[in-house]
Amino acid sequence: MTRRGAFAELRDFVDLLHSAGLTRYSSPVVEVPARLNDNEVIAVTTARHTGVHTGALGVADEEECDFFFSPGNFAASFRAGDYAVVLRDGAMLQIRYDFDGDELVGHRLCYFPLPCDIPPDYLDEFSPADVIEMVLDQEPRRVRLRSPLRFDYSAYDTSEDPEVHMHLLTDSGRLPVFGPLSLGHFVTLVFRTFYKSEWHDHHFLREYTPQLFWRTIVEEQE
Repeated sequence: MTRRGAFAELRDFVDLLHSAGLTRYSSPVVEVPARLNDNEVIAVTTARHTGVHTGALGVADEEECDFFFSPGNFAASFRAGDYAVVLRDGAMLQIRYDFDGDELVGHRLCYFPLPCDIPPDYLDEFSPADVIEMVLDQEPRRVRLRSPLRFDYSAYDTSEDPEVHMHLLTDSGRLPVFGPLSLGHFVTLVFRTFYKSEWHDHHFLREYTPQLFWRTIVEEQE
């Protein structure tokens, strides 16, 4: 994966999702200077997802995002524009690849489902963040405990955490992953698992085949 190739692939993916009517919101793809574990990198990402990698989802207000897995986290991230796309059911996808020159040194790939169960027409009138506020205030029975799935990679991480890991349930819940994920891995995981009808109906989704990168997992993490 080259930086130019990553940019074109992400731009085309966002455009295809929009053209197929699978999104409610989308952000333009950009290349921007960023930082990864105090190292200067070029991030291939979406317009507002340009902050450093943090313990929450990215650039959203830390006071509103006190937990990795919370409705407030989702709402604040949406208001910050911290997404590549918002799908028709309100779920957010975050996609960012970090490069040092043309070398892939990091990524953040996150699927964050809307943490409430609502009739589809709610999202025709209100934003996901507004829907969450209304549900918490008026219909708390609709709240659902749905964990985001986030895959992080940093070649500069000097901690004992796996270099590539999946966050599940909590920010500290980090499960080792074989190696960096391609966009094809992420698309296949999200749509084949959670959007079976869309996966079947839209051939372009199945064209994003996983590309195997290098191994980063070590023996004691397996």
